[in-house]
Amino acid sequence: MASLLSRGYAVAATDYEGLNAQGSHAYLDRQSEGFNVIDSVRALQHLSAKVSPRWAGYGESQGGQAVWAANELSAAYGVGLDLVGTVALSPATNVTALTQLAENGDLSASQQVIFPLVLTGASRIDPTFTASAVIPGVDQSEWDDLLGCDNETRVRTAKELRVDEAVTLDAHTSAQLDHILQRQALPQSPLDAPMLVLNGDADDLVRPEWVQYSVEQSCALGGPSIEHHVIAGGGHGNLGHEDQSLAWLDARFVGQPMTSTC
Repeated sequence: MASLLSRGYAVAATDYEGLNAQGSHAYLDRQSEGFNVIDSVRALQHLSAKVSPRWAGYGESQGGQAVWAANELSAAYGVGLDLVGTVALSPATNVTALTQLAENGDLSASQQVIFPLVLTGASRIDPTFTASAVIPGVDQSEWDDLLGCDNETRVRTAKELRVDEAVTLDAHTSAQLDHILQRQALPQSPLDAPMLVLNGDADDLVRPEWVQYSVEQSCALGGPSIEHHVIAGGGHGNLGHEDQSLAWLDARFVGQPMTSTC
């Protein structure tokens, strides 16, 4: 955010639906998150008449998925705004493989930390899905720690509970979770504006082949171009290349042509 502000951008950051003391976060719900991103731009416009209707999305991990979804939803929901492009870093676009990994006890340590969030988000998307049944024996205070915004607490609690060993998925629940995640997987429709996608080949949270598949599917749908680069040695949250992504963003605002990798 500091880098964007220093380049003269006005910046809005959504808190996402359900992120409050009484809320239940719809984690990875593409429509909720995409709408939240677009609404944050509208909110910023209400604060200052100097804020242009021209905007871009920039996000990492869940944020990368959210701005990708906002790009797809922009044509229908972003009426009155002018999206010039989105930058999606390590985007959680398609995590359907988590179901099978959880069944097999093969979740990485990073995936074990986000899996409770995925389960709770699935229960928001489909109220007939019971998140707590998948990780039985966890009391409310532990669930609060697993779902909280303090990453250190989430990591410690997931490790203490041995989430990977605790997961219980019968055939019905597994199929239900898989169906919910498939419904949220991106892409769902063509993009409305160009997009830059960066992810690392050493990412053990959102695997590089998952992102590659989403990019290929989006390219096949047509629409604006995608520029996709896989960063050698890059993990989930340490991609670097900030100068590259911000320069790409600047170029979209001045109408420069982009390089498509589709």
